[in-house]
Amino acid sequence: TAPVAAPQNVNATSYTPTTINVCFEFPEGSTQNGLITSFNVTLVGSPFDTESQTFSIPVTSTHYPLAGSTCGVIHNLEVHNNYTITMLLINSAGVGPLSAPIEVETLEAVPAQPTNLDSRNITSVSFCITFNPPTNITQNGITSTSFCVTFNPPY
Repeated sequence: TAPVAAPQNVNATSYTPTTINVCFEFPEGSTQNGLITSFNVTLVGSPFDTESQTFSIPVTSTHYPLAGSTCGVIHNLEVHNNYTITMLLINSAGVGPLSAPIEVETLEAVPAQPTNLDSRNITSVSFCITFNPPTNITQNGITSTSFCVTFNPPY
């Protein structure tokens, strides 16, 4: 028979802008109905994603004994994005129930460079700089609230 209990104490942490570490604890041994061979992690991005991504992670001997947390790493996610995660366990007889959903947000990344950078002299000792800031897609996180301009005089 398939597992009758979901993964317990599911949690996730983002440790790069495109990677999360998902951990859980195995349920009580009698609810597993045999050797757990893998676990599936399903992610749905927010707020506009409607399709889910499912990752199957094999369980190896390093995941046993059943004490403590078991973890898997998910790569190639979107920068600074919210994800809803559910998990389930799989044995040779089938698929167990889903865990309760949890939320995780991937980290921010360095924003793209401003575009259309231009400067013009105003006086002999001042100038004006204009540019377009990174777009929402390329800012890679929270909207920039300031920009730093560095000037190196020619002498």
